[in-house]
Amino acid sequence: MQEQQLRQDWDRHLSGLLTGKTLLIVGAGDIGAEVAAMLRSFGVTLHGIVNTPRALPGFACVSGIDALAHDVAQADYVVNLLPDTPKTQNLYNANLFACMKPSKV
Repeated sequence: MQEQQLRQDWDRHLSGLLTGKTLLIVGAGDIGAEVAAMLRSFGVTLHGIVNTPRALPGFACVSGIDALAHDVAQADYVVNLLPDTPKTQNLYNANLFACMKPSKV
């Protein structure tokens, strides 16, 4: 993608539909619930990460932050809605990215 950008060669193919994909919302609190409500209409399966695991409307699964590495491995897309706090800084690191599904781009 960087090479395409340098050449100003824009690949305009669509990357696919969200229907049937699994989205992980990291930070599925109030804002995450609103984002989830918007995404539901795309036919996605929603998983969430919260401080205290609990059932949330519209989510197939909600886990605690200790399950983040496991859950990102299952997700097709990850949406980060965590606040920037000392507890959340450096949460996304090389080890976590290594757990994610490979990109098809």
